[in-house]
Amino acid sequence: MTAGEVRARPGPPTALALLTAAHGGPALAVTAVAGLLALRGGLRLPEAAAVTAAVLAGQLTIGWGNDLRDLSRDRAAGRAG
Repeated sequence: MTAGEVRARPGPPTALALLTAAHGGPALAVTAVAGLLALRGGLRLPEAAAVTAAVLAGQLTIGWGNDLRDLSRDRAAGRAG
């Protein structure tokens, strides 16, 4: 290793890192509630599944976008997670 190289710290597997970055717990909770509301609202299973998938996709992208936006502040504060 040369003086200019920085050795990367080992991190979690990619899927786990993405779920963590998306704030998986709250994202899954919101998605579950949306899915239950879709079913309770009278949607048939295929439509309720589509609504649930759309909410999950939205929740994941919101979490990833938030983490990306906060990246410089996290690095400045020394937070690696």
